[in-house]
Amino acid sequence: MAGWIKLHRRLLDWEWYEDANTKVVFLHLLLIANHGEGKYKGHTLKAGQMITSVSEISEATGLSVRQTRTALDHLKTTSEVTIKTTNKFSVITLEKWGFYQFNNELATNKTPSNMTNDRQAKEENATRLVKEEVKEEKEEKKERDKSMSAKPTATKKFIPPTVQEVAAYCRERGNSVDPERFTDFYTSKGWMVGKNKMKDWKSAVRTWEGNQKQGGTPNGSSKPHNEDSRKLEEPGSLSIVL
Repeated sequence: MAGWIKLHRRLLDWEWYEDANTKVVFLHLLLIANHGEGKYKGHTLKAGQMITSVSEISEATGLSVRQTRTALDHLKTTSEVTIKTTNKFSVITLEKWGFYQFNNELATNKTPSNMTNDRQAKEENATRLVKEEVKEEKEEKKERDKSMSAKPTATKKFIPPTVQEVAAYCRERGNSVDPERFTDFYTSKGWMVGKNKMKDWKSAVRTWEGNQKQGGTPNGSSKPHNEDSRKLEEPGSLSIVL
């Protein structure tokens, strides 16, 4: 069987599209239907009609006879097809054949001006559909953005680091910040930086690192700090500086 058929993308929205068996049977009927008027054993067949049987459709589609009958029943309930059965065969009519396929003979009889008008109308309709789809997508995006902006931004909870975590970060950076001293210092301050709660302890480590390089104290004060000097004071004794 030569020739071809047309399929519109609206088939994707068809109610039986997700039913694989019904879809296969329907497409098979589209392919074998007469594209013009003809005769078969004294029976006149119009475009969109065919003579076949459940067993022939079953064999052609690979479905069981029961699956084929069920698919045909689906198509009958939605008026996609009508079936007239004789004692020898069935005449199946695709009721919307004219909607599914354009009649080439009618198209040939149209004047060029009519064909131009038809083409223009189709193009305008397609453009309108595209614009509507774009508009819907923009509105959906706008609603999603609005919904996202309405949600409160979750604030990441600060978790004080352990001495081991600070030590590992200091080794990674290759600095001389004392992890225990750093941790003890901010623990005593409740992990506050000035009047604000600390948000990033690694940033604080880098600040100590920078202060040490500049010769200041690790915590940022102006007094110089020397790890090799310390002041010892004991009750009743002289203050000795080593």
